[in-house]
Amino acid sequence: MLKKMVFACAVLSCSMFVAAGPKCGKGEGYWDFVYRNVTVCTDETVTETYEALSCTLKGTLRRGFIPSQRTLLTNLPKELPWTVVREFRDRTFCPLLEWVQTTRTYDYLNYRGQRRNNGVVTYRGMMKRDSQRTVTRTETRTEPVCRTERRRVRVFRCGEPR
Repeated sequence: MLKKMVFACAVLSCSMFVAAGPKCGKGEGYWDFVYRNVTVCTDETVTETYEALSCTLKGTLRRGFIPSQRTLLTNLPKELPWTVVREFRDRTFCPLLEWVQTTRTYDYLNYRGQRRNNGVVTYRGMMKRDSQRTVTRTETRTEPVCRTERRRVRVFRCGEPR
């Protein structure tokens, strides 16, 4: 079906070219074939399989400073158990330690007794390596692949054939 459509488009474009081409006298002109460079592009699917190092680090984060005049409306534990999983393509060993910091927002009553929800507290701590393993990952992407081809094209010329 696609080949028929391409052929039909090619015939239509040639007939339009003839109609719009040079005006030749009656009976003058002929069809000729020439070679032209044409760029042809196709999409190529590339699948890459690689091994990565998956590292699991665990530890406890400790809560930072909270102003003492605030009445907390949100439960903010002093310590948070924390797990970090990272993957590396270019390493053979996981890090032994990693410093981690995160924030939490909380609700509180200010000194006037008004509810606020913009309190921010920071939790910080050192994570220790818990485990490491090698995992296999696959990535698929589409890339355009272009090439130049020499194609035979039919053209209409005025005058006598050479």
